[in-house]
Amino acid sequence: LDPFDDYIKDYSKLVNISKTKKTYNRYVLTRNRIEEFMASEYNHTDIAVNDVNPKFINGFDIFLRTRYKVSNNYAMKMIQRFRTIYQVAIDNGWANKNPFSSFKLRFENTERGYLTMEELTNLMNKQLTSKRLEQIRDVFVFSCFTGLAYCDAQALTAEHIINGPNNRPWLRTHRKKTSTPVDVPLLEGIVFTTGADVV
Repeated sequence: LDPFDDYIKDYSKLVNISKTKKTYNRYVLTRNRIEEFMASEYNHTDIAVNDVNPKFINGFDIFLRTRYKVSNNYAMKMIQRFRTIYQVAIDNGWANKNPFSSFKLRFENTERGYLTMEELTNLMNKQLTSKRLEQIRDVFVFSCFTGLAYCDAQALTAEHIINGPNNRPWLRTHRKKTSTPVDVPLLEGIVFTTGADVV
């Protein structure tokens, strides 16, 4: 667990700079699940890095699926984070083999649901009981039309609206997770509330 703890400590320094709190929490959870697995299956609180072998990795996979009833992709993401930490150990000379070389990460394709235009229109026209619910609905609808994640929409300010082609307003920002630039033309009649400002 020492390489995990070192990695998490360094990662925490970059949260809200180049890393997200959400991903940080996932590394912490993965570390804790490995500790639980070792206590449950090996009756140890920790083992040497070089004692991790394919049997250990497969056992951890089975532990996640049976103890926590997680989906395949959830288990694969945990093992992927585990592999990232183990690669750090290899790179630093703390481990002399790669037990993950024979473990195949197998992700399943998942179908994401979506709203039809009729369903989205019904949501837009729905009379809600409070201003707060209306604002939540409006941000959700805005995200549907722009493709922005909630965290990206939450971070928007008036400075993100620029004068684009044909003198039309555009939204210019970067995705928080990937830093990918985003440019979206804005339609007429859209009202933005950013703190005390209304645009």
